[in-house]
Amino acid sequence: DAVGGEVASFAYSDSWHPTTDGAGNSLELTDPDAWPAGLEDGAAWSSSPGIDGTPGVAAIAAVALGGLQLPGDLNQDSNVDISDAISLLGHLFVGNPAALPCGDGTTSDPANLELLDVNGDNGVNLTDAIGLLTWLFRGGAEPVPGRECIRIPGCSETCTP
Repeated sequence: DAVGGEVASFAYSDSWHPTTDGAGNSLELTDPDAWPAGLEDGAAWSSSPGIDGTPGVAAIAAVALGGLQLPGDLNQDSNVDISDAISLLGHLFVGNPAALPCGDGTTSDPANLELLDVNGDNGVNLTDAIGLLTWLFRGGAEPVPGRECIRIPGCSETCTP
């Protein structure tokens, strides 16, 4: 607490949520209103919606603010490369991947539009894939939203500034 007293004491296991073991997401109570009952039960915990957790902020509020994303990073590997352009082509022409990474998974979702409209024409389409390839291999214009992490409401967090 604020004066250094113990608030709760319990044992936890690294195996509860492997994504929280090490750098990245934090272990957070699934239902903070249920505290302190069941703290030693792995089912009472979940992985935070954002990298480094959401200390002092309700997880729902953190998701509403949006996660940090790298513009153009369709495959969510924190890099923009040829695989993102190929994934976009796959989504557009053969439906693989079936869903895009943000919001409702469609090209019309505002979060996916912000993430994947790299040429700034207000659509997610073939010209975005061509734009990525031109930028990567021919020295064309970089993605309109830039090359730094941006916060996008409706997306989870995959990028660290």
